[in-house]
Amino acid sequence: NYIDTLNTGYARENIVVLRTVDDAIDENLSTYMEELTKVPGVAAVATSWSLPTNVTSNTQANWTGITDAERLPMYQLGVTHDFFNLYRISLAEGRLFERERVNDRRSVILNETAVRRLGWKDPLGKEMIFNGRKGTVIGVVKDFHMKSLREEIEPLQIILNGSYATLSVRVDGDLPKALADIENVYQSFSPEYPFQYRLFEDIYNGAYEEDSKTAQLTFALTLLTIVI
Repeated sequence: NYIDTLNTGYARENIVVLRTVDDAIDENLSTYMEELTKVPGVAAVATSWSLPTNVTSNTQANWTGITDAERLPMYQLGVTHDFFNLYRISLAEGRLFERERVNDRRSVILNETAVRRLGWKDPLGKEMIFNGRKGTVIGVVKDFHMKSLREEIEPLQIILNGSYATLSVRVDGDLPKALADIENVYQSFSPEYPFQYRLFEDIYNGAYEEDSKTAQLTFALTLLTIVI
């Protein structure tokens, strides 16, 4: 299957997306995430504004002295430190966010398309303005598909931001056992609400089902043309 084997730029297997509807978890999010990391088999825990399959927040490239012609439309994604490790998003140059660097709240990471569209030969150390404050480009990640596979990859800037819409967990061990342990952690924080999760691979398959059908139809038509 073409869609299943395509390199989208991120991992899909053994990633669990947890749903939280309880304010008790939001109010104790750091502790909750820390407890999740203690579950045997859990390799990484991270929050983000959205999943890598559907980045929706948008902004414009901005820096001191920018001209109107340079105001490149960009997508923007807020993440926590382990997002890149969790989804296996590769670093092209520079570095990722580090817990030991408190100033990383004022740092930004771009994707390759953003660097190319901005025309920057050496993006590291460039000053940008985001969320009304100045920051510095510390790294560039390799492009990954943020929308339909039929759409071009757009410029993206990634910032360190704990506000979240999704909480993801990657498991490198026994998935059913880890899920049972994760549910126990969840119930200890939110006993009144049922434990809900989805596998990221299922979300991916659902998001790209139309792409898969289009690819299959194209393949069938190609074969038919060859036969004729």
